[in-house]
Amino acid sequence: PFTAHDDRAAALLAGLIEQAHQAGKTLVISTHQLREALQLATDVAVLDRGRLAFHGPNTDELRAAPEQFYRRYTDA
Repeated sequence: PFTAHDDRAAALLAGLIEQAHQAGKTLVISTHQLREALQLATDVAVLDRGRLAFHGPNTDELRAAPEQFYRRYTDA
């Protein structure tokens, strides 16, 4: 969701996402930027070639090693 945004727009978007989270809203964000997604998400779903490869809570382990996580659940 932050692709092609300048720093100010990205900060505004991050603030809006945080406000929605604090209000108990559910947001679905689709991105190829796993590291970025893991900074925002409370739960994560990974699709690989149209199939659900993973769904679960975002954890410190996922955020610490997103490359390993990605390799584990995709054919990459």
